[in-house]
Amino acid sequence: MENILKQPTLNQDKRAILTFRRLKTIAQFKYDMMVLAITTAEETVRSHTSIIADEKSKLIDTARGQIPIPKSLVQLMSAIAARQTNMIQRSQLILKQKLSVFDDAPMVINMAGAVGVM
Repeated sequence: MENILKQPTLNQDKRAILTFRRLKTIAQFKYDMMVLAITTAEETVRSHTSIIADEKSKLIDTARGQIPIPKSLVQLMSAIAARQTNMIQRSQLILKQKLSVFDDAPMVINMAGAVGVM
């Protein structure tokens, strides 16, 4: 496609418009893929959080009333909760870093005055 746009048979203005459309389409595709990746990661985190909460609840319900919860199990559950908190904080940091890519993205203003990512 790039080679076609470099041919001198096309009017220079038409080449510029087509090149701009091409770059805009590529940028939109990259943005859409980034949004899809972020959405997938967020849904994965929510699913894992739900599974952890369900399993923790089952464990507590099973032990409740039948036998006292051993100290080692309480410590293990505390360690799991701390690890879960650390994992959530890390995923939020990674997400923030991925989104910061857009902060440095070059911007262009097209002929209609709309601002977009290059």
